[in-house]
Amino acid sequence: MGDISASDNLTTNTLSAGDIRVGKITGGYSNVASGVNSAVVGGSTNQAIAQKTFIGGGKSNTASGNYATVGGGKSTIAAGTYSFIGGGCANQAAADNSSVIGGASNIIGVDHCHSVIAGSNITSVSANLLHANGLFLKASTLPTSDPAVAGVVWNDSGTLKISV
Repeated sequence: MGDISASDNLTTNTLSAGDIRVGKITGGYSNVASGVNSAVVGGSTNQAIAQKTFIGGGKSNTASGNYATVGGGKSTIAAGTYSFIGGGCANQAAADNSSVIGGASNIIGVDHCHSVIAGSNITSVSANLLHANGLFLKASTLPTSDPAVAGVVWNDSGTLKISV
């Protein structure tokens, strides 16, 4: 089966796949859903090009990793398998199981699996980490004695400590 194109009031969206399980586009214009069981809900010039990818809307977003999701935004790329971009502008999630919540100009490198970025202008430095511009911890909700779990922050009478 070749490309399937639809035209409605100068709106052109493209669906294509090698078999009957083509993607779905519900609105917008110049969107492409070429991955098997992929979907683009709206927006413009978005591309869901891997299997079971989803783009909610926005402009010029790409979901190219299998099972990747882009909620919206502009010029974002969810390239890792199971990667997620909530929104924002010029964000990239290249690693598998990685997430950029939002913000602008964030990059999760391909080797930084299971990482999350919250903020703007951040480039991931390692796998399995939360990367953020800042972090707020409410001291009253932290453990008040050493939990004996490496890496857990705890409150020792107003002094923050990290369990080793």
